[in-house]
Amino acid sequence: MVFFILSLVCFTLILGLYLIQTKKWTNLIYLVFFILILTAILIYSQHNRLYTIRGTKKTYEEILVFLSMCIGMISNRIVDGIKGKRFRIKLPEIIKPLFVSPIVFLFLWGVIQRMEEFSFITYCFAFQNGFFWQAVLERIGKNISKN
Repeated sequence: MVFFILSLVCFTLILGLYLIQTKKWTNLIYLVFFILILTAILIYSQHNRLYTIRGTKKTYEEILVFLSMCIGMISNRIVDGIKGKRFRIKLPEIIKPLFVSPIVFLFLWGVIQRMEEFSFITYCFAFQNGFFWQAVLERIGKNISKN
């Protein structure tokens, strides 16, 4: 359920960024529709107190970890944009990491599940994994090829 929510968040962000870039305001209804669905799912999940498989970590903690990771991914793109002569960030450069964010999150969540409790360091770890998402994807690829 949480993975579905996080994937829906990514899709909503990508759709919103696309609509803003193309200035197709007539399609804004789609963005509003997805935001309403996302809100309903979040309210439902908090109302029913859905937990992860281990039953110890709450849904909002998973979402905060995911958001920390996404902020790290976007920060990486901003730093890469600043390195150039002119500060230029194109929308596809931000969308690409958001497409792979569910894959990186599954790897990250597997590591975080072994932690005893959440702390500030957990969110810093998520930000770091988001910032270095290319390296995390390479590591996932190597693990898959070994199996």
